[in-house]
Amino acid sequence: FWLDEKNQTIFQDISVNQLAANGPVGATWLQIDRTMVNRTRSLAAFGELDFAATDRLLLTAGLRYTDEDKSIRYTSRSDRRPNTVLIFDISTEELVNGGVPVELNAGRFTQRLAASYALNADWSLQASATSGFRSGGWNGRGSASAPCFHTPTCYQAFDPETLWTYEAGVTSDLPAHH
Repeated sequence: FWLDEKNQTIFQDISVNQLAANGPVGATWLQIDRTMVNRTRSLAAFGELDFAATDRLLLTAGLRYTDEDKSIRYTSRSDRRPNTVLIFDISTEELVNGGVPVELNAGRFTQRLAASYALNADWSLQASATSGFRSGGWNGRGSASAPCFHTPTCYQAFDPETLWTYEAGVTSDLPAHH
């Protein structure tokens, strides 16, 4: 499996004044204007084997390795409005200076173990345990609310996630194959 995905998103945060003390009620102002480019490159290989332990018991084992590289870049668009004062601004350089990694790499093995047991020609039991993996990333939108106010803290990377799922079930062929 191979994935090479590149996205470009233009964000503008606009606020509407709701308090007379802050100026005309209903007035709007631009808080931040930026372009985000993020890229994900993912490479995975997987395989699965079935083993007939008996004429009724089928065992399955699967293994997958996934490696992902991610990057994120921000460009301020404040130059598009020379007469507009932006309340906040963010750039890739500010993220790096603030200790935010702009490139991430994660690789993991995940596996699947399953069993199917035929009770008879019409009924069987199944069970499986499967691990999953999702690489880390960033909160790409950041936040204009306290305590962040579009500082690099708002854009900190989050770690990869893993999980296990467990399933059990019964399958049957009902009368008249319904």
